[in-house]
Amino acid sequence: MPAPPPATEPRVPLVQSVLGYLRGSRLSRVMNLTVPRTATASGVRVPLLGGIGFDNLRPGEGWMEQVLPVLMKRRPGAFVDVGVNVGQTLIKIKRLDPAVPYIGFEPNPICYSYTQRLIAENGFQHCTLLPVGLSNTATLVSFFVRSDADVGGTTVDGFRSAAQFSEVRHVAVFAGDAVLATLGTPTVGVIKVDVEGAELEVMQGLGATLATRPLVICEILPVFTADGPKGRFRKPRQEALLQRMREAGYLLYRLMPDAEAVPLEEIEVHGDPTLSNYLFAPQEERAFVNAALAKGAVAV
Repeated sequence: MPAPPPATEPRVPLVQSVLGYLRGSRLSRVMNLTVPRTATASGVRVPLLGGIGFDNLRPGEGWMEQVLPVLMKRRPGAFVDVGVNVGQTLIKIKRLDPAVPYIGFEPNPICYSYTQRLIAENGFQHCTLLPVGLSNTATLVSFFVRSDADVGGTTVDGFRSAAQFSEVRHVAVFAGDAVLATLGTPTVGVIKVDVEGAELEVMQGLGATLATRPLVICEILPVFTADGPKGRFRKPRQEALLQRMREAGYLLYRLMPDAEAVPLEEIEVHGDPTLSNYLFAPQEERAFVNAALAKGAVAV
């Protein structure tokens, strides 16, 4: 039998290794516990509930951790998170500045419930979490998922093939302007949109908010090939989204994995998921973005 590790050896990597082994196992599906912040790389208390929450044990999307402080300093105000999932961005925001007002939209009731628990476990303040999605109108829509906390769940029929989801649920969506006005939201500084193809409808419902000139981080998934089934469905929607943002006075940048912002004239045809993160910046912020997020401007 191998000798036990020395008492001085850090326990965090060992705990993370064990949890990594459990992830996706049958045992993980019946787990109901909270991992203390001292045993997580993300630095927060992480609930593990029925197999959900493992993504919060260690921070992902390193580019976002570099970009967020730059954008939030430039545009103080509320942070609006459209597509919360299980709070991955919420953790980053509250680690940066616990006092920033956070408003999150998550139509998946399971993800909403989990994130409420995450907020409570960590005592996060100034959080408003809403169990609805954003769109350009108030209605019920189909929600296509393959698992309870599916990061690829979408409200856009046809965005993915039927083989890529296993269940259709129904969720409520509202126009973002109407909800933010009802909440009496203070000035919005930064918006993050991760809605698996529904970006166009989200932006159509945020016209008044965009007029206040927030910075917008937006995931736009690739079309792969323009003449394939995905391309024929997605490309026109991407072009309509870009036109919508241009009409609102916004410029387009790709946010690279090293956090560099590369100016673009169009949303290019490609098949690389690592090139799916974009920044929409008001035209008057061109010089700022070019200086603050140019190659080498942000520490990697």
